[in-house]
Amino acid sequence: MKERSTLPSLDKLGEAIKRFDEKEPVGRPGKEPPANRSAAGMRMGVELVCGVLVGMGIGLTLDDWLGTSPFLMVICLFFGAAAGFLTLYRTAQEISNTVEETTNDE
Repeated sequence: MKERSTLPSLDKLGEAIKRFDEKEPVGRPGKEPPANRSAAGMRMGVELVCGVLVGMGIGLTLDDWLGTSPFLMVICLFFGAAAGFLTLYRTAQEISNTVEETTNDE
């Protein structure tokens, strides 16, 4: 009598692995998983506040150095707010693109 092998052949195993890889990709290099909503909101809030504070700090330093008390602080505060909102917009676009790519991949 011939003994029957209970192990599948390597060809069948290779085909099963290939089907699994095509069905569910394991990793996507260069792509971050989408962040949860609270983390994204916290990041956007911190970026906005940091832009305003950096602009205000630069304005206060220039006012102290040049002796133009509130003038440069107010101007730099507006520039800092504009920079904060620009960063906020870019972050929102980045998160939106990441979410769209992950939903299109499924």
